[in-house]
Amino acid sequence: MRNLRLGVPLPIRPSRPSGPALLPSFLDLSPPENLQLVEDLWDDLAGVPEAVPVHEWQKEELDRRKANLMKNPAFGVFSWK
Repeated sequence: MRNLRLGVPLPIRPSRPSGPALLPSFLDLSPPENLQLVEDLWDDLAGVPEAVPVHEWQKEELDRRKANLMKNPAFGVFSWK
């Protein structure tokens, strides 16, 4: 994993250190730093979508929603206004 902009080590990959020693640096982050960390984690995961597991129940839910949309296309159209 690339270095996070905040420089906070997290046990994201098996090659990373892990354990309770990482918690204090994580818990001491400010709200803006936490948001940046979440953004960095999301960007990192988005770079390797094949590494993110999709569970069977999630696939079933997506299939259900797609089938519902095909039966009722108007339900998929909405306005944010």
